[in-house]
Amino acid sequence: MTNKVEIAAEIADLWLKDKCSAWATVYRQEPNGDVVYVDAAQEMFNDLYDDVYNILEGNLDSQSVEEMA
Repeated sequence: MTNKVEIAAEIADLWLKDKCSAWATVYRQEPNGDVVYVDAAQEMFNDLYDDVYNILEGNLDSQSVEEMA
């Protein structure tokens, strides 16, 4: 069974790609070969992940959820 951390990460990644669809790319390749988010995308992913995880945990009130929409 998938846990909340994995679900939140998948949803945040999809949400990020949707929000940044006009960007040329949200990824870059590191010298060691790792593919990571560009800095601005990483910051946005972190915020989205926190929001999604809190929703899954039931830690946001209804006003916070409305503000995210």
